[in-house]
Amino acid sequence: MDKWEADDARRRHMASFGRRDTAPELALRRELHRRGRRFFVDRRVSSHCRVRPDLVFPRARIAVFVDGCFWHYCEEHAHLPKANAELWRRKLLANRQRDAQNQAILVMEGWRVLRFWEHERPEDAAACVEHALDQWSAIARTALSFSGSMERMIEVVAGVLTQPDGRVLACRRAPGRQAAGQWEFPGGKVEPGEPAAEALRRELHEELGLNVVVGEPIDRSITSVGNVDIDLATYRVAWTADGPTSSTDHDELRWVLPVELGSLGWAKPDLPTVKILTSAAATA
Repeated sequence: MDKWEADDARRRHMASFGRRDTAPELALRRELHRRGRRFFVDRRVSSHCRVRPDLVFPRARIAVFVDGCFWHYCEEHAHLPKANAELWRRKLLANRQRDAQNQAILVMEGWRVLRFWEHERPEDAAACVEHALDQWSAIARTALSFSGSMERMIEVVAGVLTQPDGRVLACRRAPGRQAAGQWEFPGGKVEPGEPAAEALRRELHEELGLNVVVGEPIDRSITSVGNVDIDLATYRVAWTADGPTSSTDHDELRWVLPVELGSLGWAKPDLPTVKILTSAAATA
């Protein structure tokens, strides 16, 4: 049986690597956040392989990997340990082969896979991701404009505001408004070309008078309402100063415990986020 050994320095170096939230990955996430992009992190996207891309853009079907130079055997920077160098070489080549196999599966399933080495500048990687997203947006707009039979798509963002005691803000649509009497998370439509985070900050300022910081995404789903598809993305939101007391679009604001969210009559597009919040509270 092959015996694996490594010197103390190499062992400490390898132990410093985690499966997720590595420094290069965090740097890319920060740069994309700075550019107004939102995404899911460490999410399994295929039932045919166990790989979990570091960043996932579900709607655009873009999967992003930030590969460590050692474990994924970067030809420029990977240095084999002196102990058992040949065993390490075979192991790391097997990692490369597995990367290629997983990538082939994702591509066959319609994903666009972007891979970056940890030594690449996060600004360059983010620019590449943005270019891929812009390409997807252009294709989607073209397909929509040439298909008269397609239903109209409306992109919407909403914020989940949470008190220290865990209560979540629910807002009831005012009389005379579309979906009057139904409950929803505050937010609104994304303007053409507007980043989602910027749209959410704008909407919550106009609607609730709040200055907010947009946090991690919670859910993104498309719901058919009549002849319209609502593409709703929800995010956790922190706010400065006092909480909201009134809304331009709602006749009641209510702070509700997550386990009690299901007792309200929610608008259909908000139901997936309600389910996520109630399930998380039930298992906490």
